[in-house]
Amino acid sequence: MDEGHTSFVLHDMPDSIILQIFCQFTIKERLLLRRVCWRWHHLLKDYSVWRSINLSEDCSLSSKVNNTILEGWITAWGKTIQHMDVSDCRWLTDLVIQKVAQNCADLRDLNVEGCFQVSDTGMNAIASNCKRLKKLNVFLSGVSEQGFERFLKQCPNLEDVKLGSRGNCHRMIVSVCSSVKDLKAISIHDVIPFDEGEPVVDDLSLWRLCTCFPGLTAIDLTWCCFITDDALFALPFCCPNLKSLTVRECHQISDRGVRAVFQICHLTLSKVHLERLYSITDVLTLSPEDLKPFPNLSYLKLIDTSISDIGVAKIAEKSPNLQTLIVGEHCFNPYNIHGGFIPTIAETCQKLRRFKLYSGRMKDNYLIAIGENIPFITDLYLGDCRDCTSQGLERIILRCRWLQILHILNCPHVTNKTLILISRNLTDLRELEILNCRSITTLDVLGLKQKLPRCDVRY
Repeated sequence: MDEGHTSFVLHDMPDSIILQIFCQFTIKERLLLRRVCWRWHHLLKDYSVWRSINLSEDCSLSSKVNNTILEGWITAWGKTIQHMDVSDCRWLTDLVIQKVAQNCADLRDLNVEGCFQVSDTGMNAIASNCKRLKKLNVFLSGVSEQGFERFLKQCPNLEDVKLGSRGNCHRMIVSVCSSVKDLKAISIHDVIPFDEGEPVVDDLSLWRLCTCFPGLTAIDLTWCCFITDDALFALPFCCPNLKSLTVRECHQISDRGVRAVFQICHLTLSKVHLERLYSITDVLTLSPEDLKPFPNLSYLKLIDTSISDIGVAKIAEKSPNLQTLIVGEHCFNPYNIHGGFIPTIAETCQKLRRFKLYSGRMKDNYLIAIGENIPFITDLYLGDCRDCTSQGLERIILRCRWLQILHILNCPHVTNKTLILISRNLTDLRELEILNCRSITTLDVLGLKQKLPRCDVRY
């Protein structure tokens, strides 16, 4: 299709189609598109385009936006705003949150994580005016446990909450159990209290939560140092339809507890995230019976555990529909994960779209296995590639043509020839990281940028 014909088609598109396309762009992209022509500038004032405001999707944007700009957006498009994510906007004040409450009556999802100036005053206004709110994140905000309790009494229809750190998590969970009608997902980020007499999130807290909400489908336990395996035993029996399990830095959790969840909820689990759990080992995959299949598991993240290549391979063998696999060790010198599981996951998880290996040494046969078996992968982090040759890299570049994100570390065989091959075959590439690949120069990278101008290259 020639350039002139393309322009003609875009010019003749009906407004309704263009608006649907605009809805798929980020805020930053929408603001830039307003400069294209007067017609687009006018269309981008339409309410239908502004159902979501997400400042967390671009850190440069969130640093340029301030209370005055955000208040203007809320005043202009508040009638249709349903989702608002202003996480880590430390400049955000209660006055703007009150404007949100006044103008955004149809708000369904509010994320004020890390907004230290947002306090009970702002949340009281939200509770009074935004009766359709279903999802709330007040992690690391200025909301107290007392303010959170008052909020829940006015908004009992919440289905998804994230709480922790600034207020007392134990008391917040008690408020959730007494006020919320039908909770579906909860994220608990607890801390060790400064006051010795302060209650903590323990097994009893989790048992009560699971008993109150048998329909719970997602739970995230982070820094819950007083929760043990006994609590995880109760979780699958009370909530048999659990779909998402995240456990991070809960150091009393071991193979016993996680295996209990696996055995009962293996048919429903779609996401598993285990991080900094050094008592989680390959024993997790060994039980009196064989490890049961996970037909719906699409997301698996294992970071800083004691699981080895063998354990990862066993879980992957039982997860044919896995789409995201993130594995590695950050905190200590890697000694469990070496990459030997890669041929197994390449053969059994052919629906994989995102694969990240943060530790372990890549080899040519690993790259060849990925290229031959998972050609539609879009996000690939290869970790330490010092043992790889140009043969393995070329197989990835020639076979995995849908790649949008590619990270290659420590590979001496990445040369200008490799970058030329990338520019010819990976036309959809948006992000390329080639750290410590010493055989390339700045001129080589500039040549690649000319051929792939939309690709962000880090070297």
